[in-house]
Amino acid sequence: MTDIVLKFNEAQQAVDELNAEAAKLEELTAEEGALVDQIAGSEWTGSGEGSWEQRQREWQKESVEESAALRRLVQAVEAAHGLMKDTESQVSGLFN
Repeated sequence: MTDIVLKFNEAQQAVDELNAEAAKLEELTAEEGALVDQIAGSEWTGSGEGSWEQRQREWQKESVEESAALRRLVQAVEAAHGLMKDTESQVSGLFN
């Protein structure tokens, strides 16, 4: 029989690290967005204006999607960690 070793501390560390990275990503995205807004605030005219606006919409959409994907990953890891702890508790309760 294979022994299964659950490392709850390591799982919690992974959750904490993912949460920290998600917060950093959101902060960087906001900072970049503010910088881009400064550039976009200048008066663009001509053929470059439409291309610039399209790229900005794409960038904004992708940054929102990336942030949302990371948050979903954090939620999934948190849920898995919670299930691991609950299962461990239930199994140990069978032998007490």
